[in-house]
Amino acid sequence: MRASKNQPRSIRIVIGVLAISAGVACFVLGLGSSRTAPHDQASGQNKQAVAAREVLGHGYTRDGQHILFDGKRIDQEGSHDLKRFAGTVPRELELASNVDAASFKALSEEYTRDKDMVYYKWISPGRFWVVELPEADPTSFESVAFNLAKDHKHVWWYGNVLKGLDPKTLEVVNANFVWKDSDSVWYQHEQIVGADPKTFTHIGQAYYRDKNRVYWGMTPLDGADTTTFRSFGDDIPYGADKNSVWRTTETVPKMDPATFAVVHQSVYKDKTGIYCNGLRVPGARPETTRKLADLNEHFTALLTDGEKHFVFVALWHEVYRIEAKSDGLHVSREVWEGRTRPEKRLGNMHALLTEQGWEDLSAPESELWGKKYYEQREAQTLNQQKNEFKTAWQIVTGRKEPRRKAAE
Repeated sequence: MRASKNQPRSIRIVIGVLAISAGVACFVLGLGSSRTAPHDQASGQNKQAVAAREVLGHGYTRDGQHILFDGKRIDQEGSHDLKRFAGTVPRELELASNVDAASFKALSEEYTRDKDMVYYKWISPGRFWVVELPEADPTSFESVAFNLAKDHKHVWWYGNVLKGLDPKTLEVVNANFVWKDSDSVWYQHEQIVGADPKTFTHIGQAYYRDKNRVYWGMTPLDGADTTTFRSFGDDIPYGADKNSVWRTTETVPKMDPATFAVVHQSVYKDKTGIYCNGLRVPGARPETTRKLADLNEHFTALLTDGEKHFVFVALWHEVYRIEAKSDGLHVSREVWEGRTRPEKRLGNMHALLTEQGWEDLSAPESELWGKKYYEQREAQTLNQQKNEFKTAWQIVTGRKEPRRKAAE
């Protein structure tokens, strides 16, 4: 189980009110009676009770003398299995049982406080537990970043004290991941030994540097040049300096760092050609190849060198050549045998996309996985990506405008 995260890829809880919660709310407001009210009258009263709640932000509401999250009282939710849940956490947990509703403030989805106590909310799918942080100082406590907080005495991470960090000089280097104080640098709850806090900065993706070294996360990159090292965006795990090209913590052999650039995701180039995961994309010109359009929200994209067009399928990190002809969209790629070093080229696959769907699929035989392995795999991939290939077809034939992500 883990704590909640207030960002798109985190577990999001849809705020709603269950029927039983509505019943309790009606009773508290004195709306219950021995006589059964008409359905429409009861429904209207329930809506009024919900509307009377004060919205506090981050999913919390104030309902008279009680605080609710996701429509449930935080001093009650999770009480029946708190002890069992506490067994998964390396400290004792006490439910928020004496919340002062009048002074309650939501600092973030995770951290809240009232005049007497600071609280932390643990969460798992469909469940939550708001627990007390008795060591925290409510008068100085503040949320700094996702799950990171501080008061005048401590720095907190996931409701636990990070011993060794100074709250007075705390500084976020990369939200959700890296922070530092005047004496040390931390990757979440672990100190990066030897890192220089005065010069430690975020380069991009999981790359960092200080005056002495370049890092991928907590790992120093032996031999990386701190002065010339550059990265290529937060979705791309590649870097380069004057001597080498890097993918995370390893160098990429036979690449020219001076001309290295990333086209999209794991498609990159230098003066010698276009590559995808170490394999050359035949026929693409490196000097003009670029991304033309996004084809879905999962990084599948249409690429072009100005004359030829390619589709990068993010599912398998593979590049397909596409050609629009009178009978449909011709799709092909080189097939290389997996799990061999170096990879062995088996031949080309080919398929035709028409308005009726895929036709004439052919693929070379696999020496490792059987005669029909690549044919079956290609059929699965092409069917999964049919809409993306259709969109690419429409773009290259001028029937549809290219779509780019808003951030680009």
